[in-house]
Amino acid sequence: MREIALLHRKRKDFRATLEALRHAVKLVPEDFNSREQIIEILRELSEVAKMVEEGRALADALFKQNLLNRARRVLEKLLPAAPHDTGLRRLHALTLLDSGG
Repeated sequence: MREIALLHRKRKDFRATLEALRHAVKLVPEDFNSREQIIEILRELSEVAKMVEEGRALADALFKQNLLNRARRVLEKLLPAAPHDTGLRRLHALTLLDSGG
């Protein structure tokens, strides 16, 4: 599915790209690469609320897997879009504290 998503993305068919990536995530929920790509596509489509929702779930999953630096990078992409979201800020602070940075 990720290969299909890549083909759609090259053609700039972002809706089809999203559909393929979401299908990949349904098959393998811990496919963090596809989930990160979904966030990027949503940003390109200016679907901020969906981007924040998907990103929050991804950052939480990464945090639970102890992938703190990766979770922090996701959150740093989300915070400019939702600067007053205390939940995102809290999770971001936790990633910084737990990773020592």
